[in-house]
Amino acid sequence: MQAESSRRIILLIEGVPDSESSLMHPLVNAGFTVASFVSGREAVSWSQEHQPDLIVMDASSMRSNGVRISRRLRGILAETPIIYCRSEGVIEEPAATADIYLEQPFTGRKLLNRVKDLLPADPAQEEIRNWRCFWRNSCATRSPSLHAAS
Repeated sequence: MQAESSRRIILLIEGVPDSESSLMHPLVNAGFTVASFVSGREAVSWSQEHQPDLIVMDASSMRSNGVRISRRLRGILAETPIIYCRSEGVIEEPAATADIYLEQPFTGRKLLNRVKDLLPADPAQEEIRNWRCFWRNSCATRSPSLHAAS
């Protein structure tokens, strides 16, 4: 999979096909490149050759053990943050296999907020934001006479 250098890659493991995915659509609409897998085994295999920026797992829809897959991914991608989605009220063994746990049901907006919590700001976008803020603030503090053509 080739991704544009400016787009973040999210590994999504969800036990449903892409067409039925409720998690993929908000991520794609927010501008992320999503590598989606139904099988945890395929996702682990893919992750041995690729470096996603973030992992989102929907353990409630997977046939295999989500904690075990999360541990395997953590072993391969130790620094990659993981969002672990689980059914409401399900208590799994306490393990440091994820950075954030989300209990379903939740909205796409809540998922995106958690993604933003874990991913550092894109340096290029941060630079643009800083310049906009700089110009907005410097233009607001200048007197009107400074805007006149010389």
